[in-house]
Amino acid sequence: SHQRIDEDGNTISWIDENLNPYTGDWIARTRLKNWSEGSWSAGKGGVERGKDYNHSSFCDLVISGLIGLCAEESDTLVIDPLLPNDTWDYFCLDYIPYRGKSLTLLYDRTGMKYGKGKGFRVFVNGILRSEADQLQKLTIEL
Repeated sequence: SHQRIDEDGNTISWIDENLNPYTGDWIARTRLKNWSEGSWSAGKGGVERGKDYNHSSFCDLVISGLIGLCAEESDTLVIDPLLPNDTWDYFCLDYIPYRGKSLTLLYDRTGMKYGKGKGFRVFVNGILRSEADQLQKLTIEL
């Protein structure tokens, strides 16, 4: 969903965002605003470009909110989904880098979508570390 078509008609991956850690503004929009002598360049989309863009903050709402993966300072991994049971049939967050490890969070209501079993499963470096029949809070020592 985060793609654009370049001048040659090629579809490329594209995330037009980067947050300035000191000011909180979106750097891409600041650059666009100043592109052509201090004004919004119509050739680059003008003032409307990116104002309603689905920034990474949306992904964070899904990952940390609905799915419940929140970073911790300790080696304890807590996943506490807000997604109600019987809402989605499946989801998979794969290859999530976390504290030097690779996580997979997988939910498959029937066990048929991914072939890894029925229910909620958490893999660390490809090894099943925790599972539950339904979405619920899971705690894992890394």
